[in-house]
Amino acid sequence: MKIIRKSKDTPTAGRQSAQRFKLSRKQSAEILNHAARPAHALEITKLDDELKEVRKFIKECRRSSGRSRGAEDPQRRALELAHGFATERRTEIVADQGEFSIEDLIAEETW
Repeated sequence: MKIIRKSKDTPTAGRQSAQRFKLSRKQSAEILNHAARPAHALEITKLDDELKEVRKFIKECRRSSGRSRGAEDPQRRALELAHGFATERRTEIVADQGEFSIEDLIAEETW
């Protein structure tokens, strides 16, 4: 495993492991295709770089949205906005003036 991790790329890891353990090319290729393959130093570096980029992107998104981790409760902010734009009720609710049925609410149409 040390040979694979310290190798700069897959072909180098294959050659070194084949020489060290007297393996055939096919045996060496199968070992590299197994779970140890992503452990190459170069690939680990690429993954680390990608992780840094993702973290940087997340930080920029938080900054552009105007808040950082835990800076503000979203529910409280939504309520503040709702109160700022709220208006009085415009419809009037009146007491029941008698009984009616659902048919009373449907407009009559002529065909």
